[in-house]
Amino acid sequence: MNAQTLRYYERRGLLAEPDRSLGGHRLYPEQAVTVLRVIKAAQRLGFTLDEVADLSRQPSSAATSRRGRTTVPRHPEVDRDRHEARRADGSPSHLARRPRCRL
Repeated sequence: MNAQTLRYYERRGLLAEPDRSLGGHRLYPEQAVTVLRVIKAAQRLGFTLDEVADLSRQPSSAATSRRGRTTVPRHPEVDRDRHEARRADGSPSHLARRPRCRL
């Protein structure tokens, strides 16, 4: 990921502005790597940066399951797509025809 992308995410509020060294270099905490991975994963799933920003600003509605994992509320369209994918014959061409779901 290049420096301009990091600055852009900072300006958009997706990534917190990091502390700086005495020489002025940005010192990103380890948590920033996690945030960047989440942003990129969301983009791969079809979310726009505006949608990622909206989700990150909302109060957390995630709950913790009995196994200690964080769970996210389900969306009916995603559940439908998952169900249809399970029924599919498994061929990639069938799955490739499905449009991406934007929440």
